[in-house]
Parts: sequence; C-alpha cells; structure tokens
Amino acid sequence: MPNASSTIKESKGGFITRTSFVKGTLFIYNAACEHQFINTGKEECRYDLIIHSPASKT
Repeated sequence: MPNASSTIKESKGGFITRTSFVKGTLFIYNAACEHQFINTGKEECRYDLIIHSPASKT
C-alpha cells in the first residue's frame, strides 16, 4: 500500500490549500503561493509549511 495521500480543502482565508502526506512528511501548499511559484520560479515560495512526522507508526 503506497504511503501517500492528498487532500484539497478551502482555508479560512479563502485560499484553496492542498496537503500531501508522503513518506512521513506532510506538505501543505497554498494555491496563491503555488501560482507565484509557477510564475516566478521561486522554490522557497512553493511550500507554506513542511512538517516532518515520525518515519513510522505502529
């Protein structure tokens, strides 16, 4: 079973936020920031927040 999931939801600010959980790391994207990344190529704007979770859970 792949260790990856992705959800899309609307945040309080009205921006669409996409979250992806891959191999123990949670990535939270902001749509406006992704749009800026596409237009400017600034990698630092790609992720609003990166949370490192424990590598394994039992």
